[in-house]
Amino acid sequence: MLTNEVIGEDGQTIMRKYNDCEQLVYQYLRNYSRFQSQVKSLDMEADGIREQIKELGGLKAVCYDTTPVSGGGATSPVERAAEQADRLENKLRLLSVNRKRIVTLLQRLDGAMETLDGVDRQILELRHIRGCRWVQVALEVPYSEHGCQIHARKAVRQIAAIMFPAQSAEAKDVDFFFIGEETKARIQ
Repeated sequence: MLTNEVIGEDGQTIMRKYNDCEQLVYQYLRNYSRFQSQVKSLDMEADGIREQIKELGGLKAVCYDTTPVSGGGATSPVERAAEQADRLENKLRLLSVNRKRIVTLLQRLDGAMETLDGVDRQILELRHIRGCRWVQVALEVPYSEHGCQIHARKAVRQIAAIMFPAQSAEAKDVDFFFIGEETKARIQ
């Protein structure tokens, strides 16, 4: 994904270049439909797991020790059902976490895209979400192909600034510098 990643003190991934944020936005836009499909797929899988858990009847077996008492080590049907239900519940929790991550990403992306004007949003949707060629995009909006490309880059920068505000602030800090008192005296 990204080659310029640094792990911060809080364990979060920090990107070194603001351009990395823009590249992430492009990737999110290209994968937008896939993310939506994944959410639907995760929902269907979770529903299936819930049905399996329900079929097991919610049976719970008390497990006092993990070592078998008898020589065979065979477990009762109730214990096997309880173990299966536990495995299914763990899988359901993992699906829920994955679904929440994807939904949160989609909500952040949607929220950032809502800040764009209608034409810029339409350009991004046509080009990066639906995968239309620039010629097709230009036919749908009141700009030339080159104009669409310029508006798309501006819109992606705007989305990146909203989705990754810390990196956006760092990028802006590079654009100017502070002059010390000695330098001010020499300039005047």
